[in-house]
Amino acid sequence: MPYSDEKSRPSDVNPSKITTLHAGQGAEVTTRKNAAHAADLARVNAEKRFRKRHSSDKLSASAARASKRLGSEEGTVAEDSGPERTNKNIFIIVGCAILALVLLFFIVRCATAALTPEPEKPQQSQDLAQTDEPAQSQPGEEGSVTIHGVAYTLGQAEDGAWAVLANGEENFIDGGTQGIRLSGKPSGLIQCNGVLVIPESLEDGWDVIAYRPADGSVPVQVADADGNLVHGFGSITSAELNGTTIVVTDSTGATTNVSL
Repeated sequence: MPYSDEKSRPSDVNPSKITTLHAGQGAEVTTRKNAAHAADLARVNAEKRFRKRHSSDKLSASAARASKRLGSEEGTVAEDSGPERTNKNIFIIVGCAILALVLLFFIVRCATAALTPEPEKPQQSQDLAQTDEPAQSQPGEEGSVTIHGVAYTLGQAEDGAWAVLANGEENFIDGGTQGIRLSGKPSGLIQCNGVLVIPESLEDGWDVIAYRPADGSVPVQVADADGNLVHGFGSITSAELNGTTIVVTDSTGATTNVSL
């Protein structure tokens, strides 16, 4: 039998499934107290929907501020991500660190150099101190040459033999027990790079004697490049120093270059 409009129609819902709404459930009524909170929620939801459609840094920043304010109102603290770390920022930080290390290195080095005393200069030996002595020279008017502060001259002994004198002393080699006695007549006294050179005329020709002042050194006869002793004929008429070569002219008219 159909139901009439005047009578109530029974409900199809099972009464056991009907529940009662409690506080905090269901729709939220906007009041003056929660109006700002509701507005922030609406703004955040709207910006999220808009951001999905249109990406914008400004809108994202505005949404972040609103979300932060909303979180503080709800008792939660929004996470602050801080400035974005980019490769450019990393390069700037690394460059500043390297520059600081370089500056620190130079500061420490300058301070160390200023505080470190200069080492004492060693005294030069007498051999190196004779800077006023020429590398090559022939005797002047007094007939002497100086090597390492010692004046060498030519002199004739009582027996008529010629000898080399060192500061006037004949025996100056091997602790004063030996000197340089020549076999002939010297044509001059020449100094070449610290070596004493004496060309001399002999009875059967001429030769050249050399002596380097040093401990244990003895006078020797000069030899050529092949190891043969230099010897000429006649007597020496002139002996001139030319660089490191002695040009000897003898009485036969021959000219010989003796390399030292």
